[in-house]
Amino acid sequence: ALWLRRAADQGNTQAMVDLGMLYEAGRGVKKDETEALALYRSAAARDNPWAMTRLGTLYREGRGVEKNTDEAWNWYMKAQRFDEPGAEKALGEMLANGEGRPKNQADANYWFKRTDDRIRMGLYQYTATTEGQLVLYRLGLKGDIPREKPPLKMRRKSE
Repeated sequence: ALWLRRAADQGNTQAMVDLGMLYEAGRGVKKDETEALALYRSAAARDNPWAMTRLGTLYREGRGVEKNTDEAWNWYMKAQRFDEPGAEKALGEMLANGEGRPKNQADANYWFKRTDDRIRMGLYQYTATTEGQLVLYRLGLKGDIPREKPPLKMRRKSE
């Protein structure tokens, strides 16, 4: 956490997000959702979409702040402008479940499809956390994988 703190203090927004996640989970540091929020807000003010998504999640779940689905929606909308699929997935979930917005499966499917498209293009993949949650992870690839290829589960082994 020491090196992340140093990098965050120097304005590195990814370090702010990573350190915020440590504070949020209490890993290597004392759990402190207020500190996590401050780090995410600082990174979000510098246009870090992952920080915006984390802020949306904390407001959506009411962790460290009062639950506020309107505020969550606003943070997710800001993050999706940077094509952040975690935010797009969350927008779909909120619409599918009627969280803070009228239930609307058609609009939810739009957001789910955007997330799925990024995964199928190979830009993101799901990975499991130690808590068993699935999270999106950005791959360090340049360029898009052609869209003509079907999803992996539909490909033959020879492809």
